[in-house]
Formats: sequence, structure tokens, C-alpha cells
Amino acid sequence: MATSPTVRGRQPTASRRAVSISPIGRKVNRDSRGNIQQAAPTGRTISTRQNTSTRGAAALPAAAAALQYLDQDTRTWTTDDFVAAMETIRDSGLTAVPGILYCGGQGGDQGTRALVNNLYSGTYTNPEHTEYTVNSPENVKGLELLKSMVDNGSLNANAGFQASDELQQFANGTAAVTFCWNASNKAQYASQVTFTPYAMAFPSDDGVPELCGGIWGFGIFNSGDDARIEAAKTFIKFVCDDESQAAESVRLTGFFPVRESLGDVYEGTDQAENMGEFASLMPYLGDYYNVAPNWTEQRQNWFIMLQRREVLTISTGIARLQGEVSSDFGLIMAGAALAAIPIVAVFLMFQKYFTQGITMGAVKG
Repeated sequence: MATSPTVRGRQPTASRRAVSISPIGRKVNRDSRGNIQQAAPTGRTISTRQNTSTRGAAALPAAAAALQYLDQDTRTWTTDDFVAAMETIRDSGLTAVPGILYCGGQGGDQGTRALVNNLYSGTYTNPEHTEYTVNSPENVKGLELLKSMVDNGSLNANAGFQASDELQQFANGTAAVTFCWNASNKAQYASQVTFTPYAMAFPSDDGVPELCGGIWGFGIFNSGDDARIEAAKTFIKFVCDDESQAAESVRLTGFFPVRESLGDVYEGTDQAENMGEFASLMPYLGDYYNVAPNWTEQRQNWFIMLQRREVLTISTGIARLQGEVSSDFGLIMAGAALAAIPIVAVFLMFQKYFTQGITMGAVKG
């Protein structure tokens, strides 16, 4: 479902401050009014199996039975239809598991968030973007529904899975649905699948999903070299505004332009059909909430809430601090140091036995 990759970046510090991109920024704000897309989806859709060629004709009726709950014209479905479709897939035996809820790390975490938020029209922040609202009654109700689906076998939950693990299970044919599908992932996994993936928006109680579009941009760090800073601004202006380069720049990202004036940048290219599938989801883009403060902290807290972190080994916990784009290396190194303490302590306690074991096997010359 289209939740779009979140905008991630290093927060400027005293020693690594970002440079203002004005006057470029002022020009964009002034010239772009009325030129901004109502939505600019960058990805994350739910994808379902439309058919399969390797499981034989017996699999096709089961797939068709699940597809009756999808509005294929609008690529939407209600929460009730989502539940019914997943139960149909479960009962058909089409795949080992209908779908997998993942929360093993920050990579692709938008998929899980968007699923929870959309089920009962919840939001991830308040309208002012000053408070996270994942504990709202709507989101709690969504989490409770997902738990009931895991309990009855119409979903599977794996706290050790990240998005890439879930996507691989979908590509392998182990899972019938993925909650982290976009044009980039489709291109990456297309050669592995033996069925036709079908992208859908996330299910919602009213049938009208609200998806989060990611807005990617440029930043210039202050190197103290004014000439290099100005050169960087010139390069950004060329990449974004040059008449012949701007559309190509967008195509290279695999996403969509923010400015309507660029039009359909994929029209007439070999990517037109593939990207059109995801462009059809643009009317469903909702609030862009990634501007809320303390974004990095909430992402870790969100997944800690979903995971039963207390049953994890320390090495697994450390691995999950590795983000998709950025990581807290200070925290990772601190965890690694703590993980090494028991090993060092055991060695010091039994050092003489280790030494004896080595020398006993030695052969005198």
C-alpha cells in the first residue's frame, strides 16, 4: 500500500550545520504556488497475487475468490473486505502464509505503519504535527484487529522480519500479500516471481485510504568553502529546473515529480506501464506527517512497542538498530561493547583452561 518512503536525514549538529539553499528555496516557494501535485507518491503499496503459473489451475479459483473483495478499478478495498480476502487466502492454501506483519527494524517501516493507520482511519500524528497519535482509539482498534487476524491464521507476525525479509517471502511464493510494494521493489523482485503482482492501496474502513507521500530533497552541509556551496546550489538548480534535465532527474529516482508543470515524466518511456500502476494511487495521498519532531526516536519506540523486545538476544537487538538509511552508530557501539562483556569475563575466568587446551594439542619439534 502506498505509504511512501519517509524522508530521512541526519539532524544538523553544531559541527555539521546545513546551509540554507536560498535563494533557490525562496524561488521554489514563490514560483511553485499552484504548481504542486496534490500528491506525490513514492511507493509502499500492498501487492497481492493475481494469479500463479506454477501451482496449477487449482490455484486460480482460490486467487479469483480473494480478488472479489478488491475494487480493481480504484485499487481500493475496505477493512471488512481485507479481512475477508485474507481469510479466503488462508482457507485456500494458496500459500504457506497469507501475509506477514513485520517489525524487525526501521527499513520499510512505513508499510506496517500505514496498514495500522488506515484500517480505522487513524492518523500517526495530530493535525499540527506536534504529537504522535499511534495510541489513539482508531489505531488501537487497528492493532487489535491485526492481532486477531494473526491469532486466526489469516496473517502471520514475525518480529524478526524487516521489509526486505517480507518482500523475499512474497517473491518466493511463501506469502500471498506484501505490505511493502513500490515501483523500485517491483523492479527488484520482478524476475523472481512466478505470478502477477497487483498493487492495492491500504484497506480502510470507509474505502478511502489516506497514504503518506514522501518528499525527497537536497541539503548542503556547510563545509566552510563558499565557492563549493555556491557550486552545489548551481548543481541543484540544474538538476531540478533545467528544461531537459528535470524530468530525467525524477525518472532516475523511480518516483514522481512534486511539480505538476513537469507533467507525466514517464510518458513515452519503457517505464510508462510500470509507473502508471503506482501513479493511479496519487489521488489517495493524505497528510504528510514526516515533519513531526523527534522522528528518529519515535521510529525506534514504535517498533519496540510492536516487538517483544525482552525475548531477543542482545546481538539481535543490536542488529535492529541498523536503519534503512541512517543508524545510531553510538548506540550500536555501546551495545556491542556490552555484548562483549560476558565473553571477556568467561575467558578471563577460564583462561588457564583455554591455554592448556591449546598447548596439549601442540606437537614438540
